[in-house]
Amino acid sequence: MSTSGDFVKELSRLLDRERLLSDSLASGAGVRVAILDTGVDVTTLRARCHERGQEPPRIEEFLVQASGEIVPHMGRHSAPHGTTVADIILRWAPKVHLFSADVFGPEGSCSVDKLIAALRWAVDLCQCKLINLSLGIAEERLYPPARRHALLLTIQHCYHRDAILVAAAHNDHPLVLSFPAIITPPLLSVRKAEFEKPLQFQYSPDSFTEFLAHSRAYFGPFAATAATSWAAAHLTAIAARLISLKPDLKPFEIKTLLYWLSQ
Repeated sequence: MSTSGDFVKELSRLLDRERLLSDSLASGAGVRVAILDTGVDVTTLRARCHERGQEPPRIEEFLVQASGEIVPHMGRHSAPHGTTVADIILRWAPKVHLFSADVFGPEGSCSVDKLIAALRWAVDLCQCKLINLSLGIAEERLYPPARRHALLLTIQHCYHRDAILVAAAHNDHPLVLSFPAIITPPLLSVRKAEFEKPLQFQYSPDSFTEFLAHSRAYFGPFAATAATSWAAAHLTAIAARLISLKPDLKPFEIKTLLYWLSQ
């Protein structure tokens, strides 16, 4: 049976930034992460991990069809965006188990219905603890009101299933609203910032987002351009490192730990 002293020691360990950044146990091991994006290039990601001296990544690929049905990806060529997001996560949390859901598909757009289907699939079927949303839906696409309400209910469903959603703000923030990033507090909403070290981040709440994170990537045609997509991927990797140290963390506990770590 754990004692209050054990709990204090464990909490102190989690609040140690240096341990988070360097401890070999903070590898993402045992953490299931869903990337809802453009799909990923598994061959490229395996080569990237090999170059870094990491083990081959665990990646499962799926495609979200226009009907909302989710099927195996079957090796369809994907746009580079999702691959860049996955590369960031694997760089800093190399032992996560990735589930890639291509929510754009051949039509090249992500509808609200496809996003809702992918979110429920990630938490209910794949049992993912973390979901990376380096994407956004403009507010006008949430009409009629029932569609917006359905998205809100789905995000609440994820929260009650102890899934942590990390969502990128619009790159033109705060001039342009973007869903689901502005739906707080259930989400960890992120916007781009420049930091000296890649795993630096800051709790900086405003009317739409809560965290700032490193916004440069390491691979892909737009890697050198600061973007909220890359910032969200960095915060997802940091959260995966925390969860691998203490797998039973709840979403509100993750947010609290990130707040304290950023001080």
